[in-house]
Amino acid sequence: VYKRQPLDSLDHIVIVTDQLLADTVGVSRLRAWLQSGGRIWVMADQVSPESVRALLGDAVCYGVVDRVQLNEFELERIAGVFQPANASETWSSETPVDLLRVMVDTDDVQCRVDGWPAAFWMPVGQGEVLFTTLEAPGWVQDQSPTQALQSVARRFFVKRLDPPQHTEQLGTYLSKEIGYEIPTRGLIAALLGSNVLAILAGGIWLARRRELQYMGLLVPAAAVLTTIVLLVVANKKTSAVPSTIARGQIVQAASGSSEVHVESVAAIYSQEARSLPIESPPQAIAWLPQDEAFAGMRRIRWDDSGNSEWLFVKQPPNKVTHATTNAVAMLPSAWSVRGRFTPEGLQGRVAGLDPSKFADPVVISAASPNLSVSIDAESGQFESGESEILLPDQFFDAGLMSDSQQDRQALLRHLHDDDSAFFPKRPSLFFWTDPVDAGTSFGDGFVQRGWALAKIPIELERLESGSPFLVPASFVRIDAHLGEKGPSTVFNAETGRWLESMNRPNESELRCVVPRVLLPCELRRCRLAMRITAPGRTV
Repeated sequence: VYKRQPLDSLDHIVIVTDQLLADTVGVSRLRAWLQSGGRIWVMADQVSPESVRALLGDAVCYGVVDRVQLNEFELERIAGVFQPANASETWSSETPVDLLRVMVDTDDVQCRVDGWPAAFWMPVGQGEVLFTTLEAPGWVQDQSPTQALQSVARRFFVKRLDPPQHTEQLGTYLSKEIGYEIPTRGLIAALLGSNVLAILAGGIWLARRRELQYMGLLVPAAAVLTTIVLLVVANKKTSAVPSTIARGQIVQAASGSSEVHVESVAAIYSQEARSLPIESPPQAIAWLPQDEAFAGMRRIRWDDSGNSEWLFVKQPPNKVTHATTNAVAMLPSAWSVRGRFTPEGLQGRVAGLDPSKFADPVVISAASPNLSVSIDAESGQFESGESEILLPDQFFDAGLMSDSQQDRQALLRHLHDDDSAFFPKRPSLFFWTDPVDAGTSFGDGFVQRGWALAKIPIELERLESGSPFLVPASFVRIDAHLGEKGPSTVFNAETGRWLESMNRPNESELRCVVPRVLLPCELRRCRLAMRITAPGRTV
């Protein structure tokens, strides 16, 4: 199987020491592997919080209270997908084991020891991190794995799917960036303005000479001259397509971290055949497709510092070729989105990047409705409420969309419909901005164009006790409640969608889960909206 990244051949990684801090490039590649669908087991009783923070940034979901030694305890398994109901077992030994007691900020706790979290999960991009706080011997009783360890292992040791690649989707929309250059509005306005000024100046001059009868010649002469100039400019602009590199990127940022994972596709067009020098830093790897356009022998060379260079690559004339880059890029400052709920809905602020470069921001989570967002271009403040909830498969709150918005919505729909689980379960802010410099270069002499689709997870702040708030539907997760009948067979909690065709009656028990930062809270009002197409049926 063709692998793009050094770690792509691995399904799981277990971290048990602090040596992770010694290799900066290794940490970056490990984080990129995790965000693209990897699974990491962090033994928190053996790894310091500083090492975990080096891997995950400010998104660490637990805080250490203390460390204790136990000779006996009760190991509780929490109900979940693989566990229909809570169950517990006892552990005892003359040799004590360590338990790192922590406070967690996650809903996904799988095991507890005497009420303290012993195994819990944290989603990171498309991947997951398993944290365990109980020393290894505590998971074994009488030389046999405990039921709790077997439950954790069943969930962790799952074969990793190939990292999702969006080359085809990005390449389709990049082709529109390469073409004839249309004269700018400023140039057209300048030519038409010059026409008006010439007629006005000529009229004033003729009026002073009392020869206004010549205006009948001046006006058509100026119009003809302006038309000729416009035709010359248009012919020059459209006579040949300039050599162009158009970049389309998907940028995934972790809150509070200055590193971002960048998946980039470059559409390359050249008027003439040329050598294509492709160079990448250690944090980036560029790949060329097995395409007839790149005929002949090609090689990639790495030096001792990790830099890579493609050799013997020839760009054919008048043909669009594509190159894919996977990289971890360093930003001047960390991107972050912090928000809180108010009586009007969600309010917050974007930090770390210029909000004036935002375009079409929207809050998206995998199993909830999309939420339109308005961001102030100067302060970065944003707000959104109940009325900004979008319809299914809608990503823009606009009655009349521009051509670029139509292309963007079509791309988001393609990403939503494929099987790569592109949209995260955790609500995140998506927006369009300028491409991020990932370090890969393709030589000089190209017109540079492009865009980036960026997503940043939203960090929610806890409210003061007694504060009223409104939670938009985008932040309410609907789960299938196990109940007496087991999980629902017609509702998919991962996607938030129902089975499209049912031929018999069915009952499903669901539960609505609000963000953890709001608990405990008192429910005063709930608004439920359902769109049902069921003619001749009883609901």
